[in-house]
Amino acid sequence: MAQRFGRFWLHEKIGQGGMAEIFRATIGPDPQTYAFDLAVKRLHSALTRDTQQVDMFMTEADIAKFLRHPNLVRVYESGIVDEQAYIAMEYVWGLDLAQLLTRLRARRLRFPTDLAVFVGLQVLRGLDYVHRARSPGGESMEMIHRDVTPSNIYVTFDGKVKLGDFGVARVKFLEAHEEQRMLKGKIGYMPPEVIAGAPLDQRVDLWGLGCSLYEMITGRRVYDGISEADLAYGAIPPRIVPAHKVNPEVDAGLSALLSRALHMKQRKRPRDAVALYRDLKTYMVESGIRVDADALGRFARAVTGMSVSMASPRIGPTTKTFNAPAYESPVGMSLTQRIEIARRRRMVVPMLMAVLVALALYAGWMLGQRTQDPPKVPPKQGASG
Repeated sequence: MAQRFGRFWLHEKIGQGGMAEIFRATIGPDPQTYAFDLAVKRLHSALTRDTQQVDMFMTEADIAKFLRHPNLVRVYESGIVDEQAYIAMEYVWGLDLAQLLTRLRARRLRFPTDLAVFVGLQVLRGLDYVHRARSPGGESMEMIHRDVTPSNIYVTFDGKVKLGDFGVARVKFLEAHEEQRMLKGKIGYMPPEVIAGAPLDQRVDLWGLGCSLYEMITGRRVYDGISEADLAYGAIPPRIVPAHKVNPEVDAGLSALLSRALHMKQRKRPRDAVALYRDLKTYMVESGIRVDADALGRFARAVTGMSVSMASPRIGPTTKTFNAPAYESPVGMSLTQRIEIARRRRMVVPMLMAVLVALALYAGWMLGQRTQDPPKVPPKQGASG
């Protein structure tokens, strides 16, 4: 039976963690009438008097409410009902990547490579937006998600990809200086220099995505054979085995791309989300991969054994889906626009060189014509009288 919680009706539990539990929820005068599907994340009642936990939970909501992007789980509101803090967010009709991978392992299957590349590109769109996000006052937030892992990457049954859970995200001007070096998130998805205590920057999110991609196409984690506890206590991360050596079906080009993204030396890796996006997109085009959201949705439904009707959000005479407001970007140009501008700029130099060469050749030709033709002497005029 649905449970009343403020203006929400809480239905089945769809997730639970150390801090909170998540329910499918609806809004309306009763559980059935005018029901809008959304997810309510509610802090555990045992933590309601822990001010530090409550502050961290509410900070997650405050950060996420600034963000509006198709590849991010949308957060609508937050508050406190009966002393329990909550966050109301978009209801994702699908599974997270960790759940999909678990189901595939049970059937001794791997995630298709072409679909893995597609998922990676969609997550990078969201990450680029997060990394460039600005506060309402226009100040750069220098945001780091800090937990880009399979359990926070969601695949819907209609093929959308969304990054969620900003519970440990870092915004520079909201975090105390002494907290900036603290390890937050899953250590098994952190780069070696961060585990060793190096300063954190946005490239930690790219490493997390690289680990997730590696796990998708190989079925094995990057730090295979070593526990997170051992890593936390100073164990040296093992050398990462190239993807094609773990799974011979992986294309050598994709394996090399992942090896660069997961290089043990930070300076050898892509510098930002745009660079990694460009690498993956180039590989996709050159490999002739043609995949879209429909293909990913069909795959997600096949893995879970769902039909199209079962996987579609409930829409009936008394039930509607929760429609989020139109996407508004607070940070200017999109990732695609920036890549296109950069491509055009790279084309300007060769074009300019070609024009200069053509002008030089033309000038040389004109000079040659002048030296070959003898000067014309004007005829002498006869003497008068």
